[in-house]
Amino acid sequence: ELDLLLTMQDLLHFREQRQRQEKTLVCFVKALVGSRVDFELRGGAIVRGVLESVDAMMNCKLIKVRWKKKGQTAKYAEYSHIPGRQIVYIHIPDEIDVSKKLDSFFSR
Repeated sequence: ELDLLLTMQDLLHFREQRQRQEKTLVCFVKALVGSRVDFELRGGAIVRGVLESVDAMMNCKLIKVRWKKKGQTAKYAEYSHIPGRQIVYIHIPDEIDVSKKLDSFFSR
């Protein structure tokens, strides 16, 4: 009985959290999971990679990553974490249909 109660509380918490996120830009960034995107960070670095996951604070995990700062050579990594507070811009490739991505995200 206690396990069922915890499960119901977790479910209600998850539902409330999702409803709050649907009213923010986080849901838009989450819809881009699986896509190759460019992030411009504070300090001028450009990070390109495949978006693997995004949390409620817009912290992003990327794979197949390329870091480039102006005037420096590019650095490559298999995996990288970007704190949400460091993101200035997210550049979305032209081939991504944003409305389809959002429809797909909200139909989950």
